[in-house]
Amino acid sequence: MASNKIKNSFFSKFQDLSIFDAGLFNLLLPAQIGYAKSYEFDYSFSKKPPWEFIPFAHYKRIISKLKCLSKKPDFDLSQLANRPYFFYMPHKFLCSNGKYIPIYHHKFIEQFGRENSILCLMFYPNEIDIDYDFKRPEMCWDEAQAQPFDKDDTDLLRGITKVIKKIRTHPKVTEREYRFMHVAMQMFWLDFRYWKYIIGKLNPKVGFVLGTYRHEDIIAAFKYWKIPIVETQHVIKLPSDFYIAYPESVKSIRHKALFLDKVFVFGQYWKDQILKGHEYTDDQIENLGFYLHNKDEGVDIAEGLGINKNQNKIVCIVSQPPARDELHKYIDWLADDITSKKLAAQIIIKLHPSDSVNCYDSLKKKHNCIHVVGYHSSILDVFAASDVCVGIYSLSLYEATMYNLPIYILNVEKYKHYIDDIIDSGVATLMKGFENPLLTDDLKTDYDSSYYYQEYNPTIIKELCEKIVMGREQQETVHH
Repeated sequence: MASNKIKNSFFSKFQDLSIFDAGLFNLLLPAQIGYAKSYEFDYSFSKKPPWEFIPFAHYKRIISKLKCLSKKPDFDLSQLANRPYFFYMPHKFLCSNGKYIPIYHHKFIEQFGRENSILCLMFYPNEIDIDYDFKRPEMCWDEAQAQPFDKDDTDLLRGITKVIKKIRTHPKVTEREYRFMHVAMQMFWLDFRYWKYIIGKLNPKVGFVLGTYRHEDIIAAFKYWKIPIVETQHVIKLPSDFYIAYPESVKSIRHKALFLDKVFVFGQYWKDQILKGHEYTDDQIENLGFYLHNKDEGVDIAEGLGINKNQNKIVCIVSQPPARDELHKYIDWLADDITSKKLAAQIIIKLHPSDSVNCYDSLKKKHNCIHVVGYHSSILDVFAASDVCVGIYSLSLYEATMYNLPIYILNVEKYKHYIDDIIDSGVATLMKGFENPLLTDDLKTDYDSSYYYQEYNPTIIKELCEKIVMGREQQETVHH
């Protein structure tokens, strides 16, 4: 198993995770986020000062209350109340037949029915038209923050204050680590207050999110109202990740920590990786199958880009925003190599959802063999047109196994922990330096892609959710 330096550092400092116990919840996850952010530049964290917590909470409430006096409510939540399925959707959309659909949840929404679904967007590009019910945090933010503190709020405020003091006096915690963890607690408090109000008004039966990372606030709200919340996999899940495969010390606090009630994964491989840690039990993880899009629903990307597939080999480069500088240098080199050796080859760069649409424009202008495909197109369509795939640590590397593509990883030292896990899984070959993947004989294509991506059965999601809801109702019956 590869080693993550930040992960190792955190859990060596905080061996007793009860330090994050705030009463209502254990705030291990918000603490992790702040700790991780202290080791990277994050403007949203670094610009925020760590306030005295209880005065900060009251100040924010008063400001929102004053704002509410001068404006009408943003949105009437009652029109969505009691729809059974709540979807918290990110900004990644696929253009299908001229219509933008949410990649991660559209099949579930089709299965459950739009009239039974609440669609909440984090944010989305203004240039596209997408179906949704409300956006966070633009709608109802001040209305939620202006609500008076009830006993649970007051107790949680005191609990968070105690946690912050323990972190502040911890002998191994640096000033920067403390500052960022403090700010993470502030952000958690405000976001939890928002979601507590929203989910209480909506009262769904099940919630769907895309993981725990930066979703601990909405997870806390669902747990507060005792409504099951489920992760549908959308990212790579490997033991070296900071938020996957927790040490055994988590077992004593996981019932109060902000982990999901259920995790739906693409296939057995991902379940096996998660169960290398101690945050979930076997019965909490379900093999849902590859629910994103179907291989037989695609379009001809090569034809759309004007590439003659019969006369050209195609290299797919999977973009990764944090490693864009390294990818930029490699793609520039590879295009030069293709041109100088007069190879009949083209490069397609598949943008990440967080990429700017023009981030590779300089390379396109410099090299005629480079094409860029936006994030509204399916990665599977790109793979269907490609002969080889190159990336760093993306989930897309595993998706390429469905097309039996040779897969190569660019060696970037700062992502070594991810890269080592992928190499150990046997799906990719590590480049020794800048190599042209079209000129190597070391082509691995004998994948068992079904280990990573089980076939999706549309009925399974409804059956699983009915089982989850039934379990909740049985628990409530026992409680009463």
